[in-house]
Amino acid sequence: MALAPRQRARGGGFTTLEVLMALVIVVMVVVFTGRVIVTTFALIGRGESFTGERAARARSQAVAWVQAATEYTRKVGFDEVVANCCSFWISASTATYPYGGAGRPDLPTGFQCGHVQVSDALTPPWPGADPNAVRLVTVEIFRVKAACADGGPEQPYISHQTAMADR
Repeated sequence: MALAPRQRARGGGFTTLEVLMALVIVVMVVVFTGRVIVTTFALIGRGESFTGERAARARSQAVAWVQAATEYTRKVGFDEVVANCCSFWISASTATYPYGGAGRPDLPTGFQCGHVQVSDALTPPWPGADPNAVRLVTVEIFRVKAACADGGPEQPYISHQTAMADR
C-alpha cells in the first residue's frame, strides 16, 4: 500500500517574511512622509531649518509689508505725504514723519529697513487733469543695508510702484 503524499495545509495567513516586508515598507513610507512635512514647515518658516530654507516665508513677509506700507501711505493722505518731502526711510527702531506714527506697519524680522519715495508729479494720462494730482509712489524693503538713509548700492529685496492721486 502506497502512502499518499502529505497534503499541505492551506491556511489564509501570511508568512513571517511577508509580514516583515510589509512592516519595512510601512516604516519607509512613514519616515519619508515625516521628512516631507518637516521640510514643508521649514520652507514656510514654522520649523527648524537651515538658513536658505526660509525663502518663501521671507518673500511672503516682504510682500505683505510692501502692501501694508502702500496702504498706510494712502491712509496718511496725499497732502500729508507730499507736504513732508518725498523720501522716507523706515528702520526697525526709527522712521521719519509721517511713517513714525502709530499704525505704521512694522518691518518683518530679518529686514533692515524700508524706503518710501514719492516722485514729482506725473504727466496725467487724460487731457485737462491737474499735473500735480498724480504722483508715483515707490515702496522698497531691504534685507541688508549699511545705513538706512545712506542711498548705498544695495538692491532692494522687493520693490513696488503705484500711482497715488489727490482726492
